[in-house]
Amino acid sequence: MAPDWQPVIHSELVSRAAIWAARRRIAGGVVVTPRPKSISLSEITGALLLCKLDNRKRTGSFKERDAHNAFLQLPERQKKRVVIATSAGNQTLGLAYHSRLLCKPQPRPSLLKSSFLTAALTCQRLTRREG
Repeated sequence: MAPDWQPVIHSELVSRAAIWAARRRIAGGVVVTPRPKSISLSEITGALLLCKLDNRKRTGSFKERDAHNAFLQLPERQKKRVVIATSAGNQTLGLAYHSRLLCKPQPRPSLLKSSFLTAALTCQRLTRREG
């Protein structure tokens, strides 16, 4: 029996229009972090280099943008299912956190590589609902 859902597969290059559409979609849903000039790196390279401070996000990673954007594009029936992440790292943490914000009832992220205890425990904390 074929599943009643379609996986999201990113096998093509992303267009500028798609990037701007994603930016509009996630506006207000993801913390915008500062990007100060890195004086040292700018001096070393001879170019202006800015460092995005995504460590100020709840999960400490830029992967939150992708996770938030992905959840916003899911049909409602898919938001109620298990979310499978093939990473025990930042992508899974982003999925866990944004599933809590965007999905009701909330899917349970499943760690396929669950050998990273810290990621697994953080994932549990991020999906725990308040009250």
